[in-house]
Amino acid sequence: MLRTLQVSTSQLTNGAQRLSLDFRFKTGKSDLDNKAVVDIDRVVSFVSDLKYTGDRIMLFGFADSTGSRDANIALSLNRATVVQEHFLQRDLKHTIVKGCGLQFSMKI
Repeated sequence: MLRTLQVSTSQLTNGAQRLSLDFRFKTGKSDLDNKAVVDIDRVVSFVSDLKYTGDRIMLFGFADSTGSRDANIALSLNRATVVQEHFLQRDLKHTIVKGCGLQFSMKI
């Protein structure tokens, strides 16, 4: 499954530009910490200032090593979805969400 996930992630990100930013969550949870909420506002402002004309923003969620593999995949997807919801509340649309479980190498 990891190999399949890497291929599909690679296909999704082909030609993409990367804005490397981590949104922090409490261990084992999908609750954003206070800094993450501020960071979401910064990203929305940054993208708006660029007058972003792309058709999508990709969010990749990851989990810590606590819990089972299946639980971490679900948690990582839930975390990315939480960030997406915050983006939507701030009128930043066209997001693609992917849960990746434990972090793995992504080349963009």
